[in-house]
Amino acid sequence: MNTPRASEVQPGLDALYAGTGAGLANHEAVSPPSSPVIDHEDRDAFGLRLQQHYHQYAVNDTPFLLIAMRGDGEAARGLDFSLLYECVQKLLTDQHDWLVDIENKRLIVLLPSGLPREAQRFFARLRIRLLDTIPHQAETYLYAISAITIANGTPFQTAEEFLTVALEEV
Repeated sequence: MNTPRASEVQPGLDALYAGTGAGLANHEAVSPPSSPVIDHEDRDAFGLRLQQHYHQYAVNDTPFLLIAMRGDGEAARGLDFSLLYECVQKLLTDQHDWLVDIENKRLIVLLPSGLPREAQRFFARLRIRLLDTIPHQAETYLYAISAITIANGTPFQTAEEFLTVALEEV
């Protein structure tokens, strides 16, 4: 039995991981399935995804947490909402979902399986991120943002009802 030496095996493994070379002589390179690109500015698509969480909560009591933020009033006039959005994005993972409307200074974050106490932690982390990013303006940004947290969609009956209040009401 011919057992390959380690020096012969490693180049083949390297080729497999790199997707080229002798390790894939008669095979196509296998790439991981790509997840669909989500448009985080598409209200209708976000509404459909959010409605699924309303349904899962109604059927299985699967919790979710919504955090809606908007730039309001005089303090928000000079606010670079895209900077706030970038800071929030850095706090999120692939498990989270969000909807952003930079022009109207609106941002909704969906934390699947999120419990109400996670909102306080989210805002504490956002404050730290803002302090790291714009130390002299962080507090100004925090005071210029109005925010609500909604556990399990309550008191709203549907995703659309929530979105209407979070995105359109003044």
